[in-house]
Amino acid sequence: MRAIFQSKKLVRPYLGQYPGMSEEIYAEAQQRLFFYLCKEIDRYNPELEVMQWANFLMKKRFFIEASRDLLHLRLPPRLSLL
Repeated sequence: MRAIFQSKKLVRPYLGQYPGMSEEIYAEAQQRLFFYLCKEIDRYNPELEVMQWANFLMKKRFFIEASRDLLHLRLPPRLSLL
């Protein structure tokens, strides 16, 4: 985990992908990635580069999950139509 973190090669959200929330979403996605890597290390395919695997997971899973969860928390509550 330290090597991934210190490499500074972990993919980040595209510019403008999450306006005003990029850093929060990146931090949340990174935490989820590290938790997943610790828990599911047996799923690692040694034929792949570790960074390739980590960046794939960030783009295809953890950015999506983190943005969905964090953006949902920021939505104003819906008004009841009673």
